[in-house]
Amino acid sequence: KTRCGLDVVTVSTATTGASTEGIKSWLQTAWDTWPVPPAYVLLVGDIGAIPTFSFYGNPSDQPYIQLDGDDWLPDAAIGRFPVENVTEAETMVAKTIAYERQPGLAASAGWQTRSLMVAGVYASDTPGYTVDFCGGRLVDMGFPAPTTVSSPPLPSLQGANAVRATLNTGVGMVVYRGWAYGTAGWDPPTFTVDDIPSLATNAMTPVVMSFVCLNGDYTNSSPCFGEVFVRQGTPAAPGKGAVAFIGNGEHWSHTRYNDAMAIGMFERIVDPELTALGPLLNAAKLRFADYFPNEVAAAEYGEESVEFYFHIYNLLGDPALGFWRDEPRAATVTHPVSVAVGTTALGVAVVDGGALPVAGARVAVVQDGVLLGTGLTGADGAVRVVLDAVTGAGDVAVVVTGADLVPYEGVATTGVAAVNLGATAVAVADGGSDGGTGNGDLVANPGETLDLTVTVRNHGSVASGAFSLGLTVDGPAAVAVGAVAVGDIAAGATLDSPTPLQVAVAPEAADGAVLTLDFDATRAGDQHDLSALELVVAAPAWEILGLGAADGAWPTAGATTDLALTLRNTGSVAAAGGTVALALTNPTGAVLGTATAALPACAPGATVTTAAVFDVTVDPATAAGTQLNFDLTVTTAAGARTVTTCASLVGPIDVGAPVGPDAYGYYAYDSADYDYPASRPRYEWTEISTALGGPGTKLDFPVENEVVWMVVDLPFTFRYYGQDYTQCRVSDNGWISFDTGTDYDFYNWTIPTQYGVEALVAPFWDNLNPQAPASPEDNVNGLAPDGIYTWHDAAAGAFVVEWSRLPHYKPEILGLQTFQLRLLDPAQHPTTGGDGEMLFLYRQVTNNDYLRMYATVGIESPDGEDGIQLSYGNINSPGMAPLQPGLAVRITTERPVRVPFALASFAATSAGGGVELRWQPGDERPVTGWRVLHSRDGTTTDLTPDPLPAAARSFTVRGATDDADATWILQALQPYGATTEAGRARTVVTAPLALQPAWPNPAGGDVTFGFALPRAGHARLRVYDVAGRLVRTLIDGDVVAGAGARVWDGRADDGHPVAGGVYFFRLESPDGARTRKMILVR
Repeated sequence: KTRCGLDVVTVSTATTGASTEGIKSWLQTAWDTWPVPPAYVLLVGDIGAIPTFSFYGNPSDQPYIQLDGDDWLPDAAIGRFPVENVTEAETMVAKTIAYERQPGLAASAGWQTRSLMVAGVYASDTPGYTVDFCGGRLVDMGFPAPTTVSSPPLPSLQGANAVRATLNTGVGMVVYRGWAYGTAGWDPPTFTVDDIPSLATNAMTPVVMSFVCLNGDYTNSSPCFGEVFVRQGTPAAPGKGAVAFIGNGEHWSHTRYNDAMAIGMFERIVDPELTALGPLLNAAKLRFADYFPNEVAAAEYGEESVEFYFHIYNLLGDPALGFWRDEPRAATVTHPVSVAVGTTALGVAVVDGGALPVAGARVAVVQDGVLLGTGLTGADGAVRVVLDAVTGAGDVAVVVTGADLVPYEGVATTGVAAVNLGATAVAVADGGSDGGTGNGDLVANPGETLDLTVTVRNHGSVASGAFSLGLTVDGPAAVAVGAVAVGDIAAGATLDSPTPLQVAVAPEAADGAVLTLDFDATRAGDQHDLSALELVVAAPAWEILGLGAADGAWPTAGATTDLALTLRNTGSVAAAGGTVALALTNPTGAVLGTATAALPACAPGATVTTAAVFDVTVDPATAAGTQLNFDLTVTTAAGARTVTTCASLVGPIDVGAPVGPDAYGYYAYDSADYDYPASRPRYEWTEISTALGGPGTKLDFPVENEVVWMVVDLPFTFRYYGQDYTQCRVSDNGWISFDTGTDYDFYNWTIPTQYGVEALVAPFWDNLNPQAPASPEDNVNGLAPDGIYTWHDAAAGAFVVEWSRLPHYKPEILGLQTFQLRLLDPAQHPTTGGDGEMLFLYRQVTNNDYLRMYATVGIESPDGEDGIQLSYGNINSPGMAPLQPGLAVRITTERPVRVPFALASFAATSAGGGVELRWQPGDERPVTGWRVLHSRDGTTTDLTPDPLPAAARSFTVRGATDDADATWILQALQPYGATTEAGRARTVVTAPLALQPAWPNPAGGDVTFGFALPRAGHARLRVYDVAGRLVRTLIDGDVVAGAGARVWDGRADDGHPVAGGVYFFRLESPDGARTRKMILVR
C-alpha cells in the first residue's frame, strides 16, 4: 500500500489494547490529531485478536470509524482480514497484492469483467429482479452480459453445479440475493462452505457480495461463508477463493432491506470516482438511507432501521482494494533511470497502449520502504512529484497505479553526483523587519508577498562554484523576484541565498492550497540542478450555513425582505473582519438593493452572521420555490478573497406552492395551487370503468401476480422528457412506463432510482391487486376489486388510464383505491417545449401502506437520473397537497406564473376607540376563511387564532389606535390548507377628503393607496406616469363615505407589468382632488 502511494501506519494491539474501546480510542486520537485523518482502516485478525462491536447481537466493525461527531455515519472505510493465524494472514495479504499487482497471471484473460449473478427465487420474486439489475449496471460499465443462475427454475443441485462451473471459469464479481443456508452459504441453490475449498479459480479471485442473512457472521463458532471464501489459498499460492466479501451477520435480515442494499451498491458502482471497495460500501449505505426516510434510528425501528443495516453489513477484505472495473490495461511510463542523492522532484509521464495520456494515475516514489512523495498525473498524463530528498539508502522505486491500470513498478538507481545543488528549506518572511508584506505569522496567506530565504545544499562530492538560483511556482501565486546569485558551496555543505526570492500569493488562494516552488540552480557550463519544495497556504474558508431573514422569513413574492448571511469559518486561520458582497445572477423576478455587508471577525470553527442588510425585492408574479442565485464574494481585512455561490428560495413553500422544477424542467401543480390559476388543475372526473357504465377497455390481468403489466398502444405520439413514444406499459401497481422492457418490482421505490422501471409515471405506485378474492370471506373491503381500464377521450384530447377499486395485495392494508392518469395529446394541448402534459386524478385514495413505505407518486426520466417525487414513505414533497379524494395534479414543463389573490378594497379606519377593518374580495377563487394579523416593529401577532368565516367582510379591533407604524395584514384561507396574503393596510382616520401616502414607497410589488371621502359619491382613483399618461384606473364609480384603500399590483390596465420609475396617483371626487407621488422599483 505504501508503493501504491498511501501513507501507511501499522499499529499493534500491544499499543492500542485488545478491546473495542482501546482500538476505537486510538483511532479517535488519529482522527483528531493527524494532519490528514485516516481514510482506510484494515483490521488484521479474527475477533479473538481484534474484537468487533455487537449491534443488536450482530457483528459490526463500523463503530470503529464513527469518528466525526456523535452520529452513526461512517467517516472512513473499514475492512477486516478475519484470520486466525499467521499463515492465513500471509495468504490474504498475498491474495490482495496479487489481485491488484498481477492481474494478467490468471489462466483466463478478461476474467475481471466477467460476473456471476445468483438468485434464490424462493418465496419471493425480488432476488431475480435485483440481480438482473446488478448485472445490468455492470453491463452499463462495459462488462459483458453476466452469467445468471436462478434457482428455481434450476433445481438446487443443478444451480450449485452452475455456480461452481462459472467460478472455475473465472469471474471478477459475484452477487447473490436469495436465502441463507445459515452462516454456511446459499440455499437455493445450495452452495455452501463445503463447496468452496474444491474450487479451482486459478488466481481469478472475485469480489463476492452476498445480500442475505448470516453469510457474514464472522463471530460464529464455525467459519462463516465469507470467512471461508477469503481464507482460501496459501501464501505461496493465494489465488483461490475470493479476494473480498461483503455481507451481513443478521439471522433474519429482511427482503426489502437486502434488496435495497444491493440496489444501492450497484446504483453507485458506476461512479468512476468509486474505485476502492470500502468507499463503495459506504456509498451504498448512504444510498440505502434514501429508501427508508422514516425508518432511520434503531432506537425506534430496531432491526428495520437504516441504522441497523448500516451496522450489520461488513467488508471482509482490504477497504482500499482497487476492484477491477474494466479489463486491466498496461501503461507505458517514462521517468529518469537514475537520480542523484538529494533529488527532491521527479518527473513522470504515463500513456496508455494507444500512446494517449493517462490522467489521474497515482505515482508513488518509494525508497527503502519509505514513501518519498506521491502525485496524480494531469490531463497530459504527466506529474512532477515533489519528494523528501533521496538518500543513499538504495535505489528508488517508481510505482504507477490507477483505475484499471496494470501497476507499473520501475526503478531509478541512485548515486552521488559530482555536484547536485538542491533547495532543502525555505524561510518565509511576510511582514515586519524581515521583509515581505502580510501579517508576519511566517506562513503563506492569501494576498501576501513572501520573501523566501532558501537554504541550498550541495549533495555532491566537489564544490559547486557560484551559481544562479532561479524560481518558478506552480499554484495560486506569482513570482515577483525569481533569481538570486549564490556563492560557492562546498561538498555536503549548505548556504542560504544572500537575498530573498519573492512570490505574491493570490488573494483567491484557498486554505490548504499547495505552492510548489521549483528551483533551478544554473552552474557554469549551463548545467542545471533542479529541486522543489512546497508551501501550504493557510486561509479562512467559508461554509455557507444560510441566507435568510433574521426572523426566519422567506423572500416573498410582492415584498421586500432583508436577508442576512450566516457563515462558518472552516479554514485554519481567523478572519479579522472584512466585507461580504452578493450579486444576483438570475435577476428576472427579483431585485437586490444593498449588495454589501460587513463581515464580523471569525475564528476557525466559529460562526458569524452579517447584519440583515441584503434587501431583496421579489416580483409578485414570481413563484414560491423559485431559487434566487447569488455570486458571493467574501474579502477579509487581510486581503483573502473567496468567490463562491449561494442561494435563497422564494417562499413560503407551503401546500399552495408548485413542486419543481426537476433538472429537465417539469413542474407539478395540484388543486391547492390557487395562486397559479393558469397552471392549477381542475378535478374533473370522467368515469371510464365499464362496471360503472363507463366507455373504457378493461385490461386483463388474469393470473395473480403473474401478469403484472400490459403494453398498450397510445392513440397519439406523446413526448416525455424530450423523447417521443407511441406505446406504454400499464401496471396493476398504479403506474405506467414508456419503457416497454421487462424491469419490474412489486415494491415501490424512491424517485429517481436507476433500479427497476424507468420512464415512469406513477399516480399511485403501490402493491395493488386487481384479482377478486378467492372467497367472500377474504373480501375485507366489502366490495370486490374492479380493474384497470384505458380509454381514448378524443374530444378532450386525452388518453386515460383508470385503476378502479383496487385493494392492496396485503389484506391488512384496508381500502380500495380509484384514480386516473390522463395523458394529454400534445397536438391538442401544446406546450412551449412540446412535451406532453399529464394529469393525476384521485377519486378515492388512502395512502396507508405502513408495511412497505406507503405509495410513491411522481415521474421519472427515461435514464432514471431525474424526476419529481411528490410523495414517498408518506412524506410529501414541499408544495404537494396530501393525497385525498378530489385532488388533481398537473405535471407540465410550463413555468409557473403567480397571480396572487386580490381584494377589491381593504381599509383600516380608526373610530370609536378601535380600528375597523373592511374588505371586499375582487377575486373568484374560493376562500374558506380569513385571518387578521397585526404587524409592528418586526413583531407580527395573529388576532384571529380562530379564523373568521368565509363570508366575513369586516373585523373590529377594540382598543386599537391610529398607529402610523402598524400594518394590518389580511390572509385568505383556501382549500387544502393553502394560505395567501390578500392585502395590507395602514390605519386611517375618517376626515375630509384625503389621499394617504403610498405604502410601501418605494414599492417593489403591491402598493396600497389609502384615502378618505367626506361623503358618498362618484370618485376616481387613477395612476399616471411622469409624462401624464394614464396607466391604471383603480376606481371609477360610486364610493361610500369614509376611509378606503385600493391595492395596485404594478400592472397597467392591459394587465402587463409597468416599468420601474416615478408614478403619480390621483384621487378625484366632487369635493376636490388630491395627488401624490410614489416610486416603483423593478
